[in-house]
Amino acid sequence: MMAAAGARCCGPIRWRSASTGRRRSVQMSLTASTLQLDLPLTGAAVQSEASDTTPGRLMRADYGYGPGNLLGPVSQLAAQPTGAVIESASTGTGDYIRWADGTQICLFSASSSAIASSSWSFPVAFLGVPQLLISVSSADPRFASHSGATPTGVSFDGWNTAGARVVLSCDLMAMGRGF
Repeated sequence: MMAAAGARCCGPIRWRSASTGRRRSVQMSLTASTLQLDLPLTGAAVQSEASDTTPGRLMRADYGYGPGNLLGPVSQLAAQPTGAVIESASTGTGDYIRWADGTQICLFSASSSAIASSSWSFPVAFLGVPQLLISVSSADPRFASHSGATPTGVSFDGWNTAGARVVLSCDLMAMGRGF
């Protein structure tokens, strides 16, 4: 066996398993700054599939989430998460957060119009029509309403207590399924 460049020692360490009697080995290399052990782990101590969450089992790197795949594009294949856990971004039409289970929330701040309905195009489309919430900031009694919601946007209005359209600062939130 050839040693890796800069390796001080390398080679297999072999033993026989006390429980099974099978021969086992570990490959080892050592440099000035690194000890590398190549140890095959299999059997009941390791996850058997992606949905295996048995306590005490070691997580396979291809089944788990960590710093490298926690944030990023979220996706699914056959109702199983295949991308990151959390996706978020800001666009000209608001901010959105999407989770691996398909839950999606879009947020936007805008002013209503005193002349006609205002509209909001969601920063990303929903699978169906989302639930909507509008809050208003005003020192006077005011309220907001929405209509014509679709998976891609909604119309909204600001009103005074006499029923007339008014300009209001509105915070909008849409929540539903992204996939």
